[in-house]
Amino acid sequence: MLANNAAGSRTVKYGATKDNVLAMEVALADGRLIQVGSRSIKQSAGYDLLHLFVGSEGTLGVITQATLRLAPLSTVMSGVVATFESVETAVSAVVELRSTGLDIAALEFLDAETSGLLTREEGVNWGNFPTLLMEIHATHAQTAELDLALVQEICNDLGAIRFQATTDTAERKKMWHVRHHMFETMVRFLQGYRWQLMDIAVPISAFPPLVAHVSQTLQGLDLIGYMVGHAGDGNLHVLIPHKDEPTRQKADEANRAVVLKAIELGGTSTGEHGVGIGKAKFMEREHGTAVDVMRSLKQTLDPHGILNPGKLFPEI
Repeated sequence: MLANNAAGSRTVKYGATKDNVLAMEVALADGRLIQVGSRSIKQSAGYDLLHLFVGSEGTLGVITQATLRLAPLSTVMSGVVATFESVETAVSAVVELRSTGLDIAALEFLDAETSGLLTREEGVNWGNFPTLLMEIHATHAQTAELDLALVQEICNDLGAIRFQATTDTAERKKMWHVRHHMFETMVRFLQGYRWQLMDIAVPISAFPPLVAHVSQTLQGLDLIGYMVGHAGDGNLHVLIPHKDEPTRQKADEANRAVVLKAIELGGTSTGEHGVGIGKAKFMEREHGTAVDVMRSLKQTLDPHGILNPGKLFPEI
């Protein structure tokens, strides 16, 4: 979690891992243990080594202790399912909802193929339509009612064909259970397939053109694919099943095209899964000469290359 700077559905409200770490103990390659960060909310003394190690994928040091920020549970939590006739209207609703200032804790996008699969396999009634799943937090029930009314108004104005809202805890948990077990459901439904999984992220305003590009890319390569993402923070996952080598190669081609488009739109090759080996080839395209600075940091902290070797950087 820490070394990968992991994130998820509720990043919209609570941020990624890096936003919830106050201090850490890190073991360096030479055996030293150092303390980075502080339990103080504010700290302006020296370099921000805390966030250097968070997301470094174990290439600079090994995190041995961490002090995390805790957040109180909201008093009222509402779950929302909104379906739309087109991907365009659904992703437009994402941009509009994020501009309202509502206390949105989660805002997920499912394309029609994903929503239809989950409807058939998991017994939900989302239908074969692009779907938004939301969680809205409020301090009081009256505030929740007003917030939900505004969310419904926005969705209806953008052509929602169905809008369901609930404050029932069991119904909300069922919605998230289906969403979070989505990939397991896909693997069970498409037995014997391997998968190409993408994890790109862009500014919220660029989310609609990114989704449009993915649709065009899949269609152009004659690929079956599923789009699902943490739309509220601009993160999109594309899942492509394949069984044979020609299809795998086309899936790789699609991955490259989509990653390059995300970078072109001011985004990143990976929003939360990390670089590892697979995304290393995109590092220079995304960061330019800053990769040289990263290499220098790696050389300084791990001169013998013993910490998670072969990760992050493209081979020279």
